[in-house]
Amino acid sequence: PVPSLDARQQVNAHEYPWSAIGRLNLAGQGFCNGVLIDAQTVLTQARCLYNARDGRWWRPMELHFIAAYQKDNFLADSPVGSFSVAPGFNPAGGTSLANLANNWAAVTLTRPIGQQTGWLGLEWDSDRLQAAAERGETAYLRAGYRRDWAHAISLYFGCAPGASPAFVLRMAES
Repeated sequence: PVPSLDARQQVNAHEYPWSAIGRLNLAGQGFCNGVLIDAQTVLTQARCLYNARDGRWWRPMELHFIAAYQKDNFLADSPVGSFSVAPGFNPAGGTSLANLANNWAAVTLTRPIGQQTGWLGLEWDSDRLQAAAERGETAYLRAGYRRDWAHAISLYFGCAPGASPAFVLRMAES
């Protein structure tokens, strides 16, 4: 059974599966979380790729992904080659259910850094996964970099299954 934790904790970003998580740096103006879903593809929020201040999408050459970043150390990094935003996402669309469900993007890196860090499999949330969580066989969690912990991955086990449309990242054999 997976332990039930109410508070967040720091994990070692250099250990798998946490090494598949990284920061997508935005032209020195902030960052977003991303996770490697194959050797060269990062999943992130579509809204992160939109520069609201300038009213435009970031250009790939302005973006850089750093995997397993922890306190100014990292395992691998790569410039961004391109990205694709989910159909139906509108950066001005607010918090409608349709916009929230489509708030994801696939970022293609110029180098296959996942060969060094590993990556996580991806599947839609399902009744099967929710039942496993209810039996204590798995857990829903949030992991990533936060503004108040920008240099370390924090982990929080307080997520409820089925709360909203969601992808579930899973450790996969690679």
